Amino acid sequence: MSIKKKKEDEDWMPRCVSCVFFVGDKQDTYGECRRLPPTVFPEDEGVGFSFAITEVNQWCGEFKRVTN
Repeated sequence: MSIKKKKEDEDWMPRCVSCVFFVGDKQDTYGECRRLPPTVFPEDEGVGFSFAITEVNQWCGEFKRVTN
C-alpha cells in the first residue's frame, strides 16, 4: 500500500491577496488594504486620500483568510 502525498493548496501561506481586507486582482502586483480607513494627505489643490497600498505577497497581523 503506497501513501499518497497530499497536494498542498498553493494559497496556504498568509498573503494579502488571500485576505478579506485586500482589494486587487490576483494578476496584479499591488492592491489596496481596506482594513483601516483611507489616509488623508495634503495635495496642491486641497487634500487627497488613499488606502494603504501593499504587495500581494505581503501580510500583517490583521490577516483574515477569505473563505467561500
